[in-house]
Amino acid sequence: MAQKVNPISVRLNVNRSPDSCWFSDYYYGELLYQDLNIREYFGSIRPPMGAQVFGFRPGRCVIHHFPKRTLIHLFFLSRTLQKSKTNPKNRSFDQSSKLIKHAIDYFVMQYFFYAKNRFKFDPASALIGFVCQKESYVRFAPGRYFYFAFLQSLLSSRAKTHTVIRPLKVASLYQSASLIAQEICNKLEQKTSFRQICRSIFQQIEKCNYVKGIRISCSGRNNGAEIAKTECRKYGQTSLHVFSDQIDYAQAQASTPYGILGVKVWVSYS
Repeated sequence: MAQKVNPISVRLNVNRSPDSCWFSDYYYGELLYQDLNIREYFGSIRPPMGAQVFGFRPGRCVIHHFPKRTLIHLFFLSRTLQKSKTNPKNRSFDQSSKLIKHAIDYFVMQYFFYAKNRFKFDPASALIGFVCQKESYVRFAPGRYFYFAFLQSLLSSRAKTHTVIRPLKVASLYQSASLIAQEICNKLEQKTSFRQICRSIFQQIEKCNYVKGIRISCSGRNNGAEIAKTECRKYGQTSLHVFSDQIDYAQAQASTPYGILGVKVWVSYS
């Protein structure tokens, strides 16, 4: 039975804390609707398209609602970790011009939002690893907080309460099942075979001591098959019926010319 339900729901208050916390049962429907909209909005912020590496990749989002304040802890992948190191290419003039274009768009958007929304936002010292037990703190440059201040003002006006966003950098892609699922969907949309994706992920997981095992499932018309099927690959130990194991779960969708592919990822941590 444990293999048919969400592994996070059966492990709440055992070795996993809930991602949403509310102060009142009376406003349950309204607060749940706000949480779903917030998570969907974070996922729509400049996602990586096609072979484009630059993009915002949010991971786990923990939301705590208080009577007069809403606190959001947003885990996201660092932009330096999104660069692919498997296939290095020579930097030609065309490629450098694309990077310059993204940089110009970034600074123009930064000036626009900073000129219209001047808010006081304290850079938070963020605890990186919610999987690793080693404490490591990081402080970002103040110039990169313009967009988080804009998000705070936007969410505060929509939710009609004071909203505080605390961004947390994820040190590795394999610390979150959501980031792994997004990476798999991005490669599937680039017409990379599912077996090749799993092979590269398993090679990288061998270097991560905190990962016991991983299980990946892909459903749909993979590689243009006439009949939809489900392919599953696993590496290491992923026992879903043991509730004491720390297992992270995520699902995502990849849009391909042959239809939508569903991706599910189970990661077991030591």
